[in-house]
Amino acid sequence: MSNLSSSVTEKPAGSTVTTEASTGTSLGVTVGLDLPMIRPYVGYILDDQVKNDSATTYGSGFKAGIGISMLPLIRVNLEYLTRTWTKSKSSSGLEESFGSAATYKSVSDSGLFLNLSIPFSL
Repeated sequence: MSNLSSSVTEKPAGSTVTTEASTGTSLGVTVGLDLPMIRPYVGYILDDQVKNDSATTYGSGFKAGIGISMLPLIRVNLEYLTRTWTKSKSSSGLEESFGSAATYKSVSDSGLFLNLSIPFSL
């Protein structure tokens, strides 16, 4: 899960800026190899939703990464993530599939993440 905050400046009308909080949830599958020093993995995000007060946007995505064990208990991870949202549903129930006749062709984002983790097994 994640929390998003966005601001949009309306143009050419002037200086109107709106900020809206959103909550994102993703459901996916990740497959990886657990080798002695490295852990490569790939994943597919089956259902990615971003909800705010006015609408819910639906999409999917892909991720790939590698974890490297630097010390016995610490792993450094580098991950690339890309997501594309293709339809939305307003709070009033109106659905819109993005495409040639829609307001948006699609909405997407991507990012590169660097993090530290302490792996453990049950």
